[in-house]
Amino acid sequence: MNDFLQRLITGIFFIVAIIGSIAWNHYSFTAMFSLITVLGLLEFYSLLNTENIYPQKILGAVSGGAIFLINAGVNYGYFGREYLFLSFLFFFIFFGVELFRKKSNPFTNIAFTFFSIIYIAIPLSLLINITSISVGEEQHIVYRPWILIAYFLLVWASDSGAYVSGRLFGRHKLFPRISPNKTWEGSIGGAFFVLGFGYLIYWLIPTLGLSPVLTFVDWIIMGAIIVVMGTFGDLIESLLKRSIYIKDSGSILPGHGGILDRFDSVFMSAPFVFVYLELFA
Repeated sequence: MNDFLQRLITGIFFIVAIIGSIAWNHYSFTAMFSLITVLGLLEFYSLLNTENIYPQKILGAVSGGAIFLINAGVNYGYFGREYLFLSFLFFFIFFGVELFRKKSNPFTNIAFTFFSIIYIAIPLSLLINITSISVGEEQHIVYRPWILIAYFLLVWASDSGAYVSGRLFGRHKLFPRISPNKTWEGSIGGAFFVLGFGYLIYWLIPTLGLSPVLTFVDWIIMGAIIVVMGTFGDLIESLLKRSIYIKDSGSILPGHGGILDRFDSVFMSAPFVFVYLELFA
């Protein structure tokens, strides 16, 4: 199987799995993305095997998965918001566990375990908040999968537009020290792709009979956040890989690398999209 065909098959499977799990119901979404959270954390820890760093792999992965599930339970109305405080306890448990591990660089180990939760688990858990909207006087929770599906379409439009534009018109390097192949032309092309998709999504929502919760301006601002912060996310992951001399973060997605490779834009853009929707939309 040649590389292009492998990338194509994996890409189709990946898109169907992501959109399908979101669209089906909040149970399938929660199951899929809690699994992605755990796999992403384990993948991150595996990258540190070549360094003298020993994060708390099992506890870190369990904590990340638990944080995701706790946030899901709160946002989908299964228990009160006070249960979110349980998530904070994991950060303090890391300190106690490190006392008994007898590993070198104990505070470096704790720091990287902390970092993994902040970098991977929390951004992915905020995707839950993007799907759940409180309506009515009783603040009844409504699961709106199309908002998150649209978010991912904008992320993929940005990535694809930047890749195509960069290949066709790329001349001026964006950040050569970290990512030699990225260009300003690619980033600008990605922005135009996102603007086009944002307009298309805004037009399709009422056409498909969906409630237009967000305005045209909201979609454009969301797209701008994805372009800027998604680029930062890509550069940060490139910095991580260059610092430990690897090309891909993993091989779970043949032809596309690992979980971190596919979700690097999400890790940085999701928190900003969440804050914008909460405060201004």
